[in-house]
Amino acid sequence: METNLPEQFNPQLEALGSEVNRRVETGGVQKYGEEPHKAALKEVVADKMAQAIQPVGAQNVSDNSLTDEHQRILDSLVKVAVQDDLDKAIGEIKKMELPALIDLFHDRVTTDLYDQLVQSQKLKKLDR
Repeated sequence: METNLPEQFNPQLEALGSEVNRRVETGGVQKYGEEPHKAALKEVVADKMAQAIQPVGAQNVSDNSLTDEHQRILDSLVKVAVQDDLDKAIGEIKKMELPALIDLFHDRVTTDLYDQLVQSQKLKKLDR
């Protein structure tokens, strides 16, 4: 994933990279059978989301039932999270109150942020 990072995003990448590295170095990360830095990033983003998103009532929404509009919103919020402000994007996804959308957001954001952090050398990609 080749993208130019906006200048205002660098502090967010710095903070995420530092927190991920801290968790990996202290052993405070569950590995989930994947690269420790990626697992730690998933935990950091999940923690941020848990602070912002209160559990919503059970809804019968699956990944396959997302509308084109929801997919467009998801794409837009992932872009905001990765290129601008993770907390702002989490606040917006919270308003949707769709568990499937929130789950997809978490998966895509952690994958894209991990790629950005490795690309910007804030994290080292470890080969398994």
